[in-house]
Amino acid sequence: MTIPEQILEAVSILVKEKGKNEFSRLDIREEIGIDSHRWQFSYSPIFQAMRMEPGKAPITGEKYIGIFKRVKWGIYILTEYGKEMIERY
Repeated sequence: MTIPEQILEAVSILVKEKGKNEFSRLDIREEIGIDSHRWQFSYSPIFQAMRMEPGKAPITGEKYIGIFKRVKWGIYILTEYGKEMIERY
């Protein structure tokens, strides 16, 4: 499973099973079950690229762009497109 797929699966669990409408990167990292070092260097840049405004993040593939929207510092929600994407998990 790719990193974007792991992130989507974790968010799917947070939203659909745990009822979270808003979530943080820490929530996702804990759901995946990885340490902060691995998150920082492998997963965080990919998560950044999956946001609506990815900035200078690495390319993840067009289908993974625009899934998350930042609503306040460190807090994210799914976009409508993101809600469609997690239905696959």
